[in-house]
Amino acid sequence: MYIRAANRVRISRSIFSTTFFIAFSLVSVNSLVPCPVDSSMANESQIPREVREEVAADKLNQQKADQQ
Repeated sequence: MYIRAANRVRISRSIFSTTFFIAFSLVSVNSLVPCPVDSSMANESQIPREVREEVAADKLNQQKADQQ
């Protein structure tokens, strides 16, 4: 019913080695292969200055209201 010590060590070493190899492989492949995200979905659009100023003013007004 019990696993012998030699087999237990071999199984543990195999599990840890396989896990390390898979993790290392995933990181290295991710560095080599570009991300397949559609560039149209990227959030790199420029926010108009008027909108930025309006949002900043709203945040400032909200902070002032919270302090009162």
